[in-house]
Amino acid sequence: MPVFESGVLGVPAKRPPTPTRPQPFNLQADQRGMVKQEKFKAQLKNESQLEAEKRKFHARLGDVVHKAPFVPEKSQRPLTEISSFALNTEVRAGKRSEYDLQCKVHEEEILMAKKLVSDSLHWYGKEASVLKPIKQVKYLHSM
Repeated sequence: MPVFESGVLGVPAKRPPTPTRPQPFNLQADQRGMVKQEKFKAQLKNESQLEAEKRKFHARLGDVVHKAPFVPEKSQRPLTEISSFALNTEVRAGKRSEYDLQCKVHEEEILMAKKLVSDSLHWYGKEASVLKPIKQVKYLHSM
């Protein structure tokens, strides 16, 4: 294949394409963002100035020294009356003593009944030893 250094006869030389030239443009979103940023910076500046002003020392007048001292008013409510009260321990002690008395009476009744039974057995000529005693079972405690 032949190589033509100056190009093919009758054919114009190839030009390289020209790049696109960007033109400056302004978006409304950019403008709103700039306004918002400026407002935010101004607000921060105002807040920092207010905080700095609050931190400054402001002395108050010494009028307190010349005023009359505070005197509380007397209460309009009647005084509290202390009434008698019952402690729970006293109530429980009373109930416990009643329970102990009931237990004692019950035990005495059982003893009287046993005595009557043994007396009646002697009366009929039978001995109390004839009766078989109740076996007491020892329980093994498993651990």
